[in-house]
Amino acid sequence: MLRIRLLKPSPTQVLIYDSLGVEFLQGLLTNEFTVQYLDPRGALPVVLRWSFLPKFFSNFVNCRRLRLAYLVALIDQFRPLVVLTYADTSPVPGEYGWSRPETLVLSIQNALRDTPSLTSICKAPVYFCFGLSTKQMFDTKKIPYQRMVVAGSLPLGVSLSRRHIGKPSKDLVFVSSYRAAFEDSVDLTPSITKSQASAHECIFRHLLRYSQEYQLELTVISKGKVRKEGEHYFEEKTYFERIACGQPFTLSSTVKNTFKSYNVALSANIVVVLDSTLGYEMLGVGKKVLIGLGVSEALSKERDHDTEYLPDEVMLTSKDYEHFRHKINHLGGLTDDVYQACTAECRSMYVDQNPKYPPQKRIYDEIKRHLSKTSADQ
Repeated sequence: MLRIRLLKPSPTQVLIYDSLGVEFLQGLLTNEFTVQYLDPRGALPVVLRWSFLPKFFSNFVNCRRLRLAYLVALIDQFRPLVVLTYADTSPVPGEYGWSRPETLVLSIQNALRDTPSLTSICKAPVYFCFGLSTKQMFDTKKIPYQRMVVAGSLPLGVSLSRRHIGKPSKDLVFVSSYRAAFEDSVDLTPSITKSQASAHECIFRHLLRYSQEYQLELTVISKGKVRKEGEHYFEEKTYFERIACGQPFTLSSTVKNTFKSYNVALSANIVVVLDSTLGYEMLGVGKKVLIGLGVSEALSKERDHDTEYLPDEVMLTSKDYEHFRHKINHLGGLTDDVYQACTAECRSMYVDQNPKYPPQKRIYDEIKRHLSKTSADQ
C-alpha cells in the first residue's frame, strides 16, 4: 500500500534533499542557516497547494519523467537558495540545478563510483567528488556537470576532525564487503556477485591463516547496514564465524555508530579490503592498505577503473596464499616515506583528502559564499 506523507514547506535558505547521509550534512550547517528537509524515501511526500500543479506539469513537459518532474516541483515549494544532498547518483539534484541556475545545488559523493552506478545521472549539479578519477569517469561517460570540486570524503573529513591518526593499536583490519547474496547459490545470482563472494571469502581465509601464523590480532569491520538490503549484522556474523571455524577474530559492529568503522580503520597497522570505499579512503590519508580486486580475474576486468592507478605494493593479484603472505609482509616492511611516495598518485586520483582544508569546510564555504552573494544581489 502506498504511504503518503503530507508536507507544509516554507521558504528556506538550505534544503537537505534525501535522508541519505543526513547525519554528515547536518554537521555542516550552523544555526546561522535556516534548514528544511525533503525525504522521498519510505512514503510519497505530498503538498496540497494549487501552486504545485503548474510546476509539476511544466517540469514533466521538459523532462518527460513523471517521478523526476514531481520531485523537482516539490523542491520548488521550499524556494531554497541552496539544495544539499548526499544522494549523489540521484537524477533529481542535477535536473534541479540545471533548470534553476539561481539556486546552488551541491551533490556530495558518498562512495567509490563505477560506471554502472552513474547510469541514472543525466546531468550533475555542482559535484563534490573524492578525487580526479571520479571527474574522469564523468568526462568519459559524457555526463555534464555544472562544476566538479575535488574535495575528498566528507565522512572521513568529519571523522578526522574528531580523532587524529595516531599510533596503530590494531594489527590487521579487514573491511567486510558482505552481501546476503554471497550465500545465495541460485542461478539467478549474477556471476559478478559470485566472483565477489569467492574473492571475499578467499581473502578472509588468508587473513585467518596469516594472523594465526604471526600471532596477530584480526579485526573485521562489519558491513552492518546495506542500502536496499537493510540490517543484516546477525547474518554477517554467522557468515564469518562459519568460515573461521573457531579461529579467533573480532567483529566490530557499525550498525549503531556510523563513525566506528573510521575509528577502527584509522587505528590499524594494515587495512585489507576487497573493494570497499573505506579502503580507498584510508589510502587517501596514508594508511597502509592492501586491495584484493586482483584476486579475481572477473573483478579485475569489471573494476579496472578502481585499480588503474594503484601501485603494485597495495594490490593482490593472485588467490595464492604465498602471494598474499609476501604482499602483506612487504607492505608491512615499507617505511612511511617509501610508502607515501609510492602511493602519492593514487591518493590524489581516488580520494584526495586535505586535512588542512577538509570537505566539510569546503562545502560550508561554498554555501556561505552563495548566500552572501544572494543577499547582496537582493
